[in-house]
Amino acid sequence: MVFKKNFIAVVQVDGKPLREGNGNVLIPFGSEYSIYLKNLESRDAVVDVSIDGKDVLDGNSIVVKANSSTELHGYMDGSVVRKRFKFIPMTEKIEEYRGIKPEDGLVRVEFRFEKEITPIQYTMTVSSPSPTWTNPYPPTYRWKDGPYTISKGETFLSSDSSIYASYLNTSRQLKGVENTLELNSTMTTIPMTNGITVPGSKTNQQFTPTYVGTLESESHVIVLQLVGRKEDETRVTKPVFTREKITCPTCGTKNSTRINFCGECGTNLK
Repeated sequence: MVFKKNFIAVVQVDGKPLREGNGNVLIPFGSEYSIYLKNLESRDAVVDVSIDGKDVLDGNSIVVKANSSTELHGYMDGSVVRKRFKFIPMTEKIEEYRGIKPEDGLVRVEFRFEKEITPIQYTMTVSSPSPTWTNPYPPTYRWKDGPYTISKGETFLSSDSSIYASYLNTSRQLKGVENTLELNSTMTTIPMTNGITVPGSKTNQQFTPTYVGTLESESHVIVLQLVGRKEDETRVTKPVFTREKITCPTCGTKNSTRINFCGECGTNLK
């Protein structure tokens, strides 16, 4: 689970969030997974998702409404998700056929928030009573609306009213913001992965239209790396969920996932 700018991105297996440490997510090869997105802001967020350096939304963007969440089950085809995400090992045959890419194993989530809406401004004028006589009527008020403009764009909303998408492509603009994605410069410091994501079993996640306001020009990025082998090259045999306690490698004490150091011996657990 990664939290950034009031936005959360989590890799899930069987609907349960996997534990993340320093951007790495341990997941067994052969696992089908989903990406859980939660927006804690009071504004909508437009999200682009790429895995192994490839856009998995078919040129669309997901819109996560303010103070809500959604779960992306797999690869989008038009306005429907038809095949789930599946993490497999990088074999010699796969490597020989497709090669190794710097982005392999990386789940990249880029999001932009809607602009803050300027509240409607009013001008109030109070008529003063005449100094020579008593006004029998109460003061009068005059109101004038200030500028208030929100542009709209065609988008898509899922049938469960929790997930949204907007048709985009690299040659179009998203609400005045050029939709050109570049790799995060920090990716070059992340080591090569030992697995990739491929289409898995069939699913049927539907999308239908919705709207979103003008977006901020600034975007934010969350990167998660899927890891199927541990540092000693042994395979990850089962998912490590966030609710499971961390066993200290030094003294064997089980510690809460909320702490960084073992309560018994002080070993760094993250």
